[in-house]
Amino acid sequence: MVIVDQQYGLAGDIMKKYIIFLFSWVVLLINGCSKCGYERTQVINGLKNYQSVVGFVRNCGSTTPYSINVTFVNPGMDLGDIKADVFSATHSVDLYLEKVSVDTIKIIFCALKDDIFIQEKKLYGVHFIYENNCRFFNKNNY
Repeated sequence: MVIVDQQYGLAGDIMKKYIIFLFSWVVLLINGCSKCGYERTQVINGLKNYQSVVGFVRNCGSTTPYSINVTFVNPGMDLGDIKADVFSATHSVDLYLEKVSVDTIKIIFCALKDDIFIQEKKLYGVHFIYENNCRFFNKNNY
């Protein structure tokens, strides 16, 4: 049985439900729009042209899955100011960077093919070799 406010009738009841719905969305948006967390996992310095590459895990809470990322950085740069430009994959936290030479980095990761969004082969004169190897992380406990 629906109890209806006698002064406003059924329209008032619908309006109350609409206001509660809007209020709920506002609360969800305010809580869901917090800053993302960035955890730096590795930094490789001494690359060609004095460049550095950083590997990091990005966590934006319940609205976005974890993602592993690799990007070029300048010294002292805050991770919150940058986006991945070399490599990015969601639903994973397994990432390891290996410096092969001053112009080559090997990126070892564990992710499904459909979860990889960025995978550059060469950027700013540095070559990137990729190895999708989940066993590496189980064996080495990374």
